Amino acid sequence: MSDAPLTAEALGPRSRLMAIETSLRLWSGIVMFVFVSLHLINHAMGIIGLEVMTEVQTWRVWLWQTWPGTVLLYGAFVVHLTLVLRRLLRRRTLWMPWDEAVQILLGLTIPYLVIDHVVTMRIGHWGRPDEVEYGKVLAWLWDSRADLQLAILTCAWVHGCIGLTQMLRSRQGFRRWRNFWTAFVVLVPILAFSGFIGATRQAREPAPAPAAGSYGGGYGRDDYGAAAAETADDDPVKHLYPIIDTSRYVFLGLAGSVLMFIGVRQTVRRRAGRATVRFVGHREIKVTKGTSVLEASRIARVPHPAMCGGRGRCSTCRVAIGVGADKLPPPNDLEAAMLKRIGAPGNVRLACQLRVADDISAQILLPILPQTERQQSMDDTYRWGAERRVTVVVVDIRAFNGLTRRLTPYDMTLIINTFIKEMSQEAEAHGGRVDSFMTDRLLAVFGLDDREGAGASCALGASRAMLSTMEALNDKFAAALPFPLRIGIGVHTGTAIVTVIGDPSRGLLLTAIGDTVSVAARLQDATKEFMVDCVVSDETAKAAGENLPKLAAKTLALGDEEAVIGLHGLTALKA
Repeated sequence: MSDAPLTAEALGPRSRLMAIETSLRLWSGIVMFVFVSLHLINHAMGIIGLEVMTEVQTWRVWLWQTWPGTVLLYGAFVVHLTLVLRRLLRRRTLWMPWDEAVQILLGLTIPYLVIDHVVTMRIGHWGRPDEVEYGKVLAWLWDSRADLQLAILTCAWVHGCIGLTQMLRSRQGFRRWRNFWTAFVVLVPILAFSGFIGATRQAREPAPAPAAGSYGGGYGRDDYGAAAAETADDDPVKHLYPIIDTSRYVFLGLAGSVLMFIGVRQTVRRRAGRATVRFVGHREIKVTKGTSVLEASRIARVPHPAMCGGRGRCSTCRVAIGVGADKLPPPNDLEAAMLKRIGAPGNVRLACQLRVADDISAQILLPILPQTERQQSMDDTYRWGAERRVTVVVVDIRAFNGLTRRLTPYDMTLIINTFIKEMSQEAEAHGGRVDSFMTDRLLAVFGLDDREGAGASCALGASRAMLSTMEALNDKFAAALPFPLRIGIGVHTGTAIVTVIGDPSRGLLLTAIGDTVSVAARLQDATKEFMVDCVVSDETAKAAGENLPKLAAKTLALGDEEAVIGLHGLTALKA
């Protein structure tokens, strides 16, 4: 497999245009990130002293405030913003990973915040370094715009770091440099803020008395006080406020129009019809035709890796198409080139490039996280046992004995293995850990990461997904089943002993022990009594913060005591 980057010459016209847009968006972003980095490094020099900071500022101004530097910087800004808005317009859904959402929100916030600074420092009086000393500029910014400066630099830095990380993490050598990159990302803004504060304090200190016969230059409190007195009755940038306000209104109107257009277009596209995407091991969902498989997985909340953010720069989102593979449109040039690079078989496609036109089933081929590493670390934590507040889910197949009498051994084995695989994948996809299974019953534990309420919420999400998956299995095995499959699910939250048991030579098992497990199993049995598919305890509903339909309370015997437990019903997810 070749690691050579895709070139525009290797693609067709439409894909070549998309590749050019991607390159322009990337390089324009890099130009602005270099500008922000140099700006922060300039501020960091304030730790050494105001004079050093001023000297570095001279070189930075020479680089960026000449005509070539100005055209490069503002051209990169306009190109980057235009292409980002264009990419937003092409989206079929606003569901996305948190880092991508944060990056987009920060990217839309930066222009709004930076308008004031650009107009003031570039157009206004303070933007002429030959007329205003840098120390006085720092003092003025500290008094009038310190919070704005902090917000601008934070948003721009985080936005740029997320974008570059998304690009770099798909590169082969990124692992070797990841620690250096992390140190750079963390230290530069900290040093910049420290330097800004230190230089501002120095600028406002009284200047030392000049020696006899020498020139008494400096950025002392007297100079700052004189400048402040001159502008006490008149804001030096007051005449620029109309320009600032107008620019902000124009940008807000532009961003609002883009978001409104996305909503209107989504409504119109729904009339084109809907198709079903079934994610093997997860669930199925109906989406508007033309939605990409990656967008469909995000709408369905199915964990799906996409290291490049769905830009076609990597192959981590690839899927194997089962049902409907013969009806797929041919891959575009960008996708075809990437599939050729990885030597993919004919039924493997890039989820970010494949758009749904008919009902299909898709198997996600790569995990989001290396589960073995995470589970090994977790097993070490609980090797000698620990008390944890967890949520336990018990799943059981209804009328199992009737199935065994009516089905052939082959059909029974296929259904049981499929049931265990599908339910286990739903549990693990929602952050759970499969404790054990015994023919028709499976037990999963949630909340092992100690996040308050997270285990309960994830357990309810997994339970809903399991019910939906069971409906899909009924459709899949309809011709082989004497009657539809049904499951009962019991969910309970409480304290349990989490430990690792078993023989190391035959394999160890992370398991939960205690009344919480027993109550979850009893609640699963109660699904027959209440004629529902899933019974959730009041403790779980409260921990998850969900208002679920109430059932009658039930009294359970726990050892020598009896406990009254409030019960709730839970229904399947709707596509």
